[in-house]
Amino acid sequence: MYAHAQRKHAIQSLDDLLKVLIAYSYFLDPYMIRFLVRSIAQIQLGQLKDVDPSMSLRILVFCLVLVHLGPVGRHLFQPLEPTDMLLLDFIGRLKPAPQYLVAFLDVAIFLLQLIMLFIAYETVRQHPDMPDPLAASRSQSSPEIAGDPNERTPLASHLNAIDQTHSPLDPIFHLRLRTTFQRLVHPPPSAPRTDLPTPATSALYSRQGMAARMLLGLAVPSARSMSNNAENPVPRGASRQPTAENERRVPGGLSGDW
Repeated sequence: MYAHAQRKHAIQSLDDLLKVLIAYSYFLDPYMIRFLVRSIAQIQLGQLKDVDPSMSLRILVFCLVLVHLGPVGRHLFQPLEPTDMLLLDFIGRLKPAPQYLVAFLDVAIFLLQLIMLFIAYETVRQHPDMPDPLAASRSQSSPEIAGDPNERTPLASHLNAIDQTHSPLDPIFHLRLRTTFQRLVHPPPSAPRTDLPTPATSALYSRQGMAARMLLGLAVPSARSMSNNAENPVPRGASRQPTAENERRVPGGLSGDW
């Protein structure tokens, strides 16, 4: 997958920038609920790989619009009260921020989070067998490593094969408005699942393994007690007396029949 590491680096840079803008917006309009909702949404965007894979891009965009609908509408159509602002002496602001600055900051945060959502969604769900919607158009001319093809090292041959498809001057992603709109209207099918088992270190495997061990631990003593009752039936009203064989048996050990 071309430029996967570079795209992750771009997503991380957008994540850091948005965290700074969200904190700065809170300083201008210190409303705690809005700050917490934006922070939670930003954390989810930074960890989009942990979100349910069946959730489409349309649902994520709808949730993001709901998060920003209230703040943007309030700052665009309602005047700010000077008493609601938090002034920091070390920043150097002598008077409250104008309303257009706060509204512009809200719109910028929404647009940047929307761009980050598109890039992160396509990067996380990128699959070798499916077309890459963020891939840039192929360059007309691609550079080629000079030298005798028979004397090239495996690394040089690999780099030459990559350069024949992608040029170093190509952008790491190309966000097209038309392609993004089509994916919102017509969500693409999910990527084909692999037949590889779940890693033993995953949380799902640990929970399933723990549940299976608990059920097995409950089932084994029940089956053992049922077999003992079938071999040595006890009349109703009589109590079972310990035998010499049971007293000599070590817990967890094998019986004498083995």
